[in-house]
Amino acid sequence: MPINDDKVIFRVPIYKDTPDEFYKSLKDRRDKIIQQKIASVTSFYQDYYSDPNNLPHPNPDKISWKYNRIVGWIELYLNGQVIKADSWKIRLKRIPNHFNPNYFDQVGKIADVCHAHKMDNDEIKEKTITFFTKLNNGRYGNYWFKNYFIYTGLLYKQIKYLDIKEMIMNES
Repeated sequence: MPINDDKVIFRVPIYKDTPDEFYKSLKDRRDKIIQQKIASVTSFYQDYYSDPNNLPHPNPDKISWKYNRIVGWIELYLNGQVIKADSWKIRLKRIPNHFNPNYFDQVGKIADVCHAHKMDNDEIKEKTITFFTKLNNGRYGNYWFKNYFIYTGLLYKQIKYLDIKEMIMNES
């Protein structure tokens, strides 16, 4: 059952590839297209296709990794005064190069991140970061996303500015 958006604290995306792997695969596909075009055309067009501006898709410089090949996400939300984590997974077998939330189903609960009513704001933040560290190390079991890239960079940048304890107290 979807969580009420008012209760969600963070949604952390899970990607098929790391940024380096993603851009490397785009460049490999682009190089393959170049070689096919050069091999299949006359010498007049070889110069045309050797210019990067005349190449067909994919152009790695114009595609953002953050919106491509998302296979799911981890959702941190409030349930009373407990922060819990659920996972969502793509239902398609082939992972698209674009994002559409209609492709995803809720898989289920991962863990209780922390019992926030017993902690101050800094302890809640520390528990949240520790949760993702343990998750990446396999502490919470063998989940479907273990071979994927969990992007926590944005979470770690934003969490230092949040007063999670105040959010919890306002919800109660």
